[in-house]
Amino acid sequence: MSAELLVPFHISYIQNLGKSKDDLAYHLNAHLRMNTIYWGLTALCIMGHQDALHREEKIDYVFSCWDEEAGSTALCSRIALCLRA
Repeated sequence: MSAELLVPFHISYIQNLGKSKDDLAYHLNAHLRMNTIYWGLTALCIMGHQDALHREEKIDYVFSCWDEEAGSTALCSRIALCLRA
């Protein structure tokens, strides 16, 4: 086991999260997508690779989750839950 952080492998893993829309796991984990963006971007920033994700695509997704009545929701196009707001 190596004690070295293999940054390129971590970056590749984060970049590929949620790309397989035909995969059942993609749909079962829809409620985690906003958290995935947050923690994925945080990890990339810590590794010094904050530009590894498509910035405009992520911003558009986050804004698409905005609900005028409840604020932000983790489940886009769903009713915002009080627990998630």
